[in-house]
Amino acid sequence: MYRNEQPEDVPGYMTEVLTREAISYLDRHQKHPFFLYLAYNAPHAPAQAPEKWLKKTGGDAKPAEHRNGVVVSVS
Repeated sequence: MYRNEQPEDVPGYMTEVLTREAISYLDRHQKHPFFLYLAYNAPHAPAQAPEKWLKKTGGDAKPAEHRNGVVVSVS
């Protein structure tokens, strides 16, 4: 992730990191006009999701289908 044109190592699942950043931006700029476009990268390979999201979807699907369903649900 880049902040002010400088690379920054931010740990965590990128979908959640980007969401936190977007919410923070909204909180800081709510009194001024702005345009926020947030494109998640989660639907693209490799399909991965944190364990807490995997647990919320149950375990009935095949591993790849289960993982892909989680990625789409989170996005």
